[in-house]
Amino acid sequence: MVRLLPKTQFIFQTPKPLQSVIQCLEAQVEAPKQWRWVFNSTSALYEGSISETGFTIRRLVTNRRNSFVPNITGCFQTASGGTQVKITMQLDPWVSTFLGSWSLIWYSGCLLIWFTQAMTSDLFLVFVGLPLFMFVAFWLAFWLEVERSRADLMQMLLERIPESRQKKRFLLRFLFGSLILLSNIFVLGVFMNNRFSGGLPPWQGLPERLPAAPVKPEF
Repeated sequence: MVRLLPKTQFIFQTPKPLQSVIQCLEAQVEAPKQWRWVFNSTSALYEGSISETGFTIRRLVTNRRNSFVPNITGCFQTASGGTQVKITMQLDPWVSTFLGSWSLIWYSGCLLIWFTQAMTSDLFLVFVGLPLFMFVAFWLAFWLEVERSRADLMQMLLERIPESRQKKRFLLRFLFGSLILLSNIFVLGVFMNNRFSGGLPPWQGLPERLPAAPVKPEF
């Protein structure tokens, strides 16, 4: 189930003993590096640390910047017939803080511009609605990353990925693409409407210069 807040918890039950679970993770996790180059050759999928009690990892993204990769923590617990792994995934706190601060500054600026009547109602709707589309897109991007990491952990610990998880990931991808398309159509439609209906913003609607006053004829 996809939750509203960017955080989720779940438990894997594997018949493997604890040492085997740790070995499976160590094969795909490398130690964190201060500097990582794009062309670094590594077979590891994640970076982080692993101990006898749990792990803290994060998916490696070397070819681009991705702020929505979740921080993953896990706790090991020996159970009858295997090992139980309790996993928590959540958005980086710095990213949450940045998004909250950015939205506060953005909407404060929108209200200031609106009160000074420096834009039309349609453009104000764009400035208010576009960040909402962006937040929903960011939310979907985070859950896409959660599903990707969850599939990786399933493959490492359980050596299988249920078909239901693959369908959910496909659905999230479809929703993400549809949202991006709808947001572009929305913005384009508002600007085209302003362009062809005469509802130009005040700074575009003013004449370049005032007409000259009529000259009174002399008799």
